[in-house]
Formats: sequence, C-alpha cells, structure tokens
Amino acid sequence: MTTNSVPPGNGRVVLVVGSGGREHAIAEAVSRSPRVSRLLVTPGNGGTPGERFRIASGDIQGIVDLAVREGVDLAIIGPEVALEAGVVDALQRAGVQAFGPTADLARIEASKSHARSLATRLGIPQPRHAVFAPGDEDAALAWARGLEVPVVVKQSGLAGGKGVSLPDDEPSVVNAVRDALTHGEIVIEERLSGPEYSLIAFCDGLTARALPLAQDHKRAFDGDQGPNTGGMGAYAPANRSADVAALCRTFIDPIVADAASHGTPYVGMLYAGLMWTASGPRLLEWNCRFGDPEAQVLLSLLDTDLVEVIEACLAGALETVPIQLRAGSAVGVVVASEGYPGDSNTTSSRSAVTLGDPQFGACIFHGATELFDGVLVASGGRVVTVVGTGADLAEARDHAYHAVSGIRLAGSRYRRDIA
Repeated sequence: MTTNSVPPGNGRVVLVVGSGGREHAIAEAVSRSPRVSRLLVTPGNGGTPGERFRIASGDIQGIVDLAVREGVDLAIIGPEVALEAGVVDALQRAGVQAFGPTADLARIEASKSHARSLATRLGIPQPRHAVFAPGDEDAALAWARGLEVPVVVKQSGLAGGKGVSLPDDEPSVVNAVRDALTHGEIVIEERLSGPEYSLIAFCDGLTARALPLAQDHKRAFDGDQGPNTGGMGAYAPANRSADVAALCRTFIDPIVADAASHGTPYVGMLYAGLMWTASGPRLLEWNCRFGDPEAQVLLSLLDTDLVEVIEACLAGALETVPIQLRAGSAVGVVVASEGYPGDSNTTSSRSAVTLGDPQFGACIFHGATELFDGVLVASGGRVVTVVGTGADLAEARDHAYHAVSGIRLAGSRYRRDIA
C-alpha cells in the first residue's frame, strides 16, 4: 500500500476502483470533497491520490475484503470489467454502498446484442442491425451485402473500446466479420454518418441528470485516421446548441424507467454514444460508466462536490442536488505509448516519463503509469491525459497542448487535432 497526499477532511471512507485516467480524475474529485476523511484507490496508478492498494479491478472478492477491512462507506466503480463481473452486487451483499449498476444492468454495455434488443423494445432511435453467432459467417455476409450500404462490424462483448471495425470494401467486410466471429457473437450495423457525441448522466434509480455533451476522438491518428482506440482525447461542452435535457429524455430516461419497472433500479453513470445524422441523433452504444477520456474533461468542469452528487444518487434524491459546472471549456489530450492500440511492448511502454510543470489551466491525469523506486514510468497504452481548461475552447486547447509539449516519453505520440 502506498500513499499520496489527500487534503484532510472528516466523515466518509471512500474507495475508488480502477487504474486509468478516468479513475484518477474521479479520485482527484473525491479528494477535494470535505465529506471525505480517507481516500482509498485500487489498483490505482503512479499518479492517483490517496492510499493505494494493488488489488486488481477484476478481483471481486479481494475488493470486497478490502472494503470491509478498511471500513469503506462508499465505493465508486470506474471500469466496466468490474461492473460486468458483479462488484456492485458483491459489495452490496457485504453491506458496502457502491456507485454503479449491478451486473445484470451492466449488460447494457457488456452485450451489444442485448443493448440493441433493449433499444428496439423501448423504441429508441438506432441504426439497422443484425446479430450473428460464431458459425453464422455466411448469413452475416449475406445480410451485410443485402444492406447495400457501408457497415460497422462489432464484437458483442467488452473489448475496451477497440472491438469495432469499419470495413471499406467487400474483402475487408469479409475479413472483419471472420475476425470478429473468432471472439464470439457479433453485431453488424449500417454505418451512420455525422459527428459523434457522448451523453453521460448521473442516475439515481428514478431520475437522470445529464452532464454537457462531450466529444471523444476514437481513431489513433490525426484526421480520424487509423484504428479505433479507447479514446485519444475529448472536449466539453460539445454541440452547445443541442437540447441535452431532451436527449436525456430520449436516450437515458427510458433505460432508468425500464429498470425501475423491473424492480432493479439503475444507480450509477449511464453513457449514450450518439451520432448526429441528417435524420437526427441515433444511438451507437450505451456504456454503464463514465467514459475515458470524457470523465477527465467533464469532471474538470464539475463545480459541485462529486461525493455529494453520488450520495444523492444512492439515496434516490438526485433532484435535490444542483449540479453546477464551471464556465468555459475543457480539452483533454491523451499521450500514448508508441504501439498503442496494438502491441504495448514498445520503446515507450517501460520508459521513464517526465511530465514537466503544467501551468495554470492544465492538469495531468495518469493512466498507464507506475512508480518504481520513485521514478515514474509508462506501463503501456494510454499513459496520461492532459486536460486544459479555459474561458473558451481555443484557450482550453492552448493550455492542454502547452502542457503536452512539456512531457518527455520515448516513442510516445498524441493527436494534434483534438477539438
């Protein structure tokens, strides 16, 4: 167990589960709460505040044991793998309050076929699609050809944001379908066109309150080129002219109401990935947690105590807490190891990282970092997210990229066109 400084407080013992930039941003927000006396993070990374433990996000019993032993009052679950594995269910059985959906409700992300079926039943706007199981290659290819428009091929299960292929011609469709079917069930969808936005909401089982729209940049390289990644950067607010409350009523509220009607209230974050088409917004996917890197920019704008909002969700009283945001914008730029999203065993994956000295208007959230004998090193993948804030998007972008310019990591790369 290692410790980074946390401001003193009184009250709750809070545990944040996860190890990425999202969890660093959550832990940073929790560390500022006057409601918190101790902050625990597991497994954390080289930059997370609080007391760090090394229990993996997928070690459900280990997390429960830690929470009980340390007297945790509130556990905040970051990654989808832990939610799908049932960490909330297990913590609740042990008498520990946990923020996040149960394993059954987390299927909205863990199974794209389930999500599509749910959207169909609830009448939520989405693309044409079909589901195929391993062994259904001929039927899958026939359906894709019959659509007579470009398609998207998705692994149905969790793939860390990288199980999506955008084939451009017949041979690449064949290859994408064959490869995806080796991983299990797949969903083939018509490929929609338009800008993509992230709609992320707090949910208390009855009510949902959305944060401003964010825009993620999924492709690895500038100009939206290259393979899909977990996200190379994000900014918020995005599409300021959109009616976020109306979007919440269309894409979030029906899920909360449906879960409540089955006696299984949805408490946690719910994230709808939307595409703005010529016919209006359409659902690309749901996620059962904060996005990464969207969390880093959205939480940088949140002015209300995050712990207060989460405790209101757990009490079914979200409507009683005003969610206030700082004026201005936030831009997040991910600095990744050179092989990302492929092989992380590269020059930069075990190299020392120098972060420079971020000035006012910028902060750095760690992802794939570790501390060895006091030296910060990259551990592969998305190493850090640099977030700039400012009065407008241009100022926030300038602050972010100025801070990025001070980072030294052999072989690393980042996109230069975020926002």
